[in-house]
Amino acid sequence: MAIFKGKVAPKMDRISRNIWINVLKDSILQTLPFILVSSVITFLGLFANIWKWWPDLSGISNFTFGIISIFVAFLIPFNMMEKKRLPKQRIISGLTSLGLFLLLINPVMSKDGGATFEFSHFGLVECLSLLSVVFLQP
Repeated sequence: MAIFKGKVAPKMDRISRNIWINVLKDSILQTLPFILVSSVITFLGLFANIWKWWPDLSGISNFTFGIISIFVAFLIPFNMMEKKRLPKQRIISGLTSLGLFLLLINPVMSKDGGATFEFSHFGLVECLSLLSVVFLQP
């Protein structure tokens, strides 16, 4: 126990005081109700493997988790501006990040100038690519 208090606890305390870790924590906590609903839908969808008459809920589950990725893309810079005490920049930062996220998920451009998004591109990989862009900025 002494080793934990002497070596591990100070390092974990320093990590927990990091502003980026706090922003990620706040963003995930704000989306937690949506994650819970998505998880319940995913759990209910598992019964389709047991009962053939049970409806396939995978589309709803994918949709709700995709929406969560949009929320997280907005909330990370929004919460960062909140932590840095720049309240006037919160909305513009969140919308800029949302625009960057939508660009990163590779929309298909049609000849008439419209953009189509494949919903399978919304998800963890795209969130991680957005996080890498956000964290690697100077």
